Amino acid sequence: MGRPLVFGHRGASARAADNTLEAFAVARDQGADGIEFDVRLTKDNVMIIHHDDAVRGLGPFRRKRFSEIRDKAPSVPTIDEVLEVSGDMYLNAEIKNSPKDKDHDPRHRTTRVLADWAQENNVESRILVTSFNGETTDQMRFVDRNVAMAKRLDALARDPKRAGQDVFVVVGAAHFVGEDDIRSMLAAKGLRVRTIRTGEAPGDTRSERRGDDER
Repeated sequence: MGRPLVFGHRGASARAADNTLEAFAVARDQGADGIEFDVRLTKDNVMIIHHDDAVRGLGPFRRKRFSEIRDKAPSVPTIDEVLEVSGDMYLNAEIKNSPKDKDHDPRHRTTRVLADWAQENNVESRILVTSFNGETTDQMRFVDRNVAMAKRLDALARDPKRAGQDVFVVVGAAHFVGEDDIRSMLAAKGLRVRTIRTGEAPGDTRSERRGDDER
């Protein structure tokens, strides 16, 4: 088993404002293997990077054109700008689509836009798509089976049948009761179990450590 990969969570967010080009550039310069960032879609289908569904003085991103957002919040980058800064780093795109968000999209349109973008920019082999919305990740798998997907391990504990039959990526935080049983179940189905845990790596970069578990 190789060493865990280190991802800058929203970039080097201990050194710069999270989800900004500066944070991603610092993570790159500090030697991170990849970066994690939050993806949202504008009214005119531009993918922007921001954790929340809006910024002060501006309505939900989904209801605004990108030009309006850039005018009011110039520090909010597009995914194209992130790709340019990231170079050849691994990418973890988290689609933000909580039913509680003001820009929630029950049709999961971001998945198609992101899949097309990954194909056009030839990054399918180095992008991982995640979401706290299980229906969003299911839809992403439907529109592009070549992109690596992730589901939360604790969600699988509630509904193991959602694992599917393809290569499976596990997202987790702290170890929880029943985790080993779920991981063994996935391995018994012939799935490679890869773990993502959010935490602090050495130094100031807020990071995620990722590795493969051989079972």
